[in-house]
Amino acid sequence: MRGCAALAFALQIYFDFSGYSDMAMGIGLLLGLMLPVNFLAPYRATSIRDFWRRWHMTLSRFLRDYLYIPLGGNRRGPRLALLFVLITFALGGFWHGANWTFVAWGVFNGLGVIAVQIMDRAGWSLPKGAAWALTAVFTIVAWVFFRASSLDDALHIIGVMFGARGAGMHAAIPQWAPLFDPTTYTRAGIDLHLATLWTGAVMVAGFAIAWCAPNSQTLLMRWQWSARLALASPCSPSPRCSISTA
Repeated sequence: MRGCAALAFALQIYFDFSGYSDMAMGIGLLLGLMLPVNFLAPYRATSIRDFWRRWHMTLSRFLRDYLYIPLGGNRRGPRLALLFVLITFALGGFWHGANWTFVAWGVFNGLGVIAVQIMDRAGWSLPKGAAWALTAVFTIVAWVFFRASSLDDALHIIGVMFGARGAGMHAAIPQWAPLFDPTTYTRAGIDLHLATLWTGAVMVAGFAIAWCAPNSQTLLMRWQWSARLALASPCSPSPRCSISTA
């Protein structure tokens, strides 16, 4: 149940932020402003560094330009550069809210970026599929810190997600009724089965969209390039280019 909740929140925040970014760009266009793309299929990322090049892109650039580079960036050696990455992400987490869970979320992401940089320097790499899967798991775990009300709750949920068994860890978790147990087919049991199947179907559809379909801002970028190419290449008089009025 806790793992499903983490997956559901990963979907919720994905579609929420995608929608917010679309709304901001649309309102900007109404006011004659062309805002930069801010959301570029982040759940297709193959590393946490790649994720932050796709998720909340304007914030990433802000943190880079006004925190990471002023701290010293990579000008003061590779070791300090890694420390500056961690500080930048910790402050970026604090920017989201005055709670230790947000700081932990920032530090967790910073450690992920540092790990990727260390692997790159060592010349290590993972197959693309494995890198994507590891990034997806990392991102979902990170969202637990972002959503939890306290660090204790976050660690409790993550422990349950990975099968940890501690004092009281499973006691408060409602059990799903076995789907193939005939004794569960009461009115309440059937309602629970239907809710389980519906939730599963929605989550499968949501992740299929997030992982496989182009998001709206990707489509917008394609449309913009198509429009620019069309304007840059005047149509020559030919049957293919003529406008039919029939």
